[in-house]
Amino acid sequence: MQSARRSPARRGIGARRIAAACGLIALLWPVHGRSEEAAWLVSAGLRGGYDANPMLLPGKGNGSAFGGVQANFAAGHGDDTRRLGVTGEAMHMQFAKRDIVPSDRQSIALKGETEIGKGWSLRAMTEATNVTNYNVRAFDAAATAKLRPDAGAVRPFLTTEFRYATLNEPNAVLGDFLPEPQRFTRTTAIPGVVLVTERFELGTSVNVSATRYTQEPDLFGFKRNNERVQPYLFASLKDQGLELSGSVSYLRGTWHDVDFSPVREVVWDVALTKQAGDLTIELAAQRGVEDTTFPVSPLTVVTSYGASLSYAASAALSLRVFARGLRTQYLDSPFTARTQAYGAGASYDLGKSYTLALDVSRVTGRQIDGTETDGGVAMLSLGMKFASQSETGGDRTQRAVAPPPTALSPNPALDVRTAKRPYQP
Repeated sequence: MQSARRSPARRGIGARRIAAACGLIALLWPVHGRSEEAAWLVSAGLRGGYDANPMLLPGKGNGSAFGGVQANFAAGHGDDTRRLGVTGEAMHMQFAKRDIVPSDRQSIALKGETEIGKGWSLRAMTEATNVTNYNVRAFDAAATAKLRPDAGAVRPFLTTEFRYATLNEPNAVLGDFLPEPQRFTRTTAIPGVVLVTERFELGTSVNVSATRYTQEPDLFGFKRNNERVQPYLFASLKDQGLELSGSVSYLRGTWHDVDFSPVREVVWDVALTKQAGDLTIELAAQRGVEDTTFPVSPLTVVTSYGASLSYAASAALSLRVFARGLRTQYLDSPFTARTQAYGAGASYDLGKSYTLALDVSRVTGRQIDGTETDGGVAMLSLGMKFASQSETGGDRTQRAVAPPPTALSPNPALDVRTAKRPYQP
């Protein structure tokens, strides 16, 4: 399961798709007039350190020094009737040992909103993400449109989404990645209604989707086409430094292969952020499902959790401790895998938009064959951030599109899967 030969040509396909999307956005980005407010934010960072076990292999002698770069950007502009925003992220992590596959991630998102009359607005988003590391090669692109009123206590809505994705993972039978990734499309409709007050939202929705694979059956003879129905109940609260959100749903999935059992799973997520003076507490937990190429499993059930406590010791110095974990269950099989990490860090504001940070963590895990793994990471990073000077444009940017997440460690599984957004229909 851990063999991971590098294939630069294949890894470059998703990156070229992202680059093409960036070029298209640059061509389509409108020249705005003075009546519109604009804002932008750019951040970049260098990081380096030592990872005692970057591929979570059993045994000793698996460590390597590493270095990486990361850049994020967000920009937006708009007026009282329409808004447009774009965000992007690029990350590359290179290891001193040449047999360790580098970690790469590129993403781009374009989001727009416009009023269509009688208090209703149309929100649309197109996003694409490409991820490559020792454990996965994946490309995901989605176009989403949402119709919703802007005012009123009770707000019905309708969301539609079309998704194209490719997925390739190490295979236990082949001992390497699949010769070709699995490719599929998914069409989703989400009707729902939400009750909105000044601080609280409570809503319900039903996700109905159909998934179709381009190769049916797959390399191992399994038919993965499926239909899913998933009713949701969700809520959020914002009040005096407290942000709380959560959702719960019941997934009913039917696969076209008789060897796949019907999927009946309860999935949920909860997230809490609390600021109390110089302390900030963040708690998050999720139980969800993910697509997989594992031959005998229709899906994986992924349970993740994370907790962090940060303290602003001074205007320049911030201290933090954190713990995160991940458990993956392969349906229709007895196999599970887990990864856990905990650690501490500190950040110091050097002034002039530069920040120096040090993080130390320990990572443990268990592979699907029961093998225990152990490792640790020490990382030093230097970050810089530049933003526009508009006093109100920042709010426009935030309303246009949320900033992309920033990875906290070189471990791709923990960075991506424990940083997912709460359910937002």
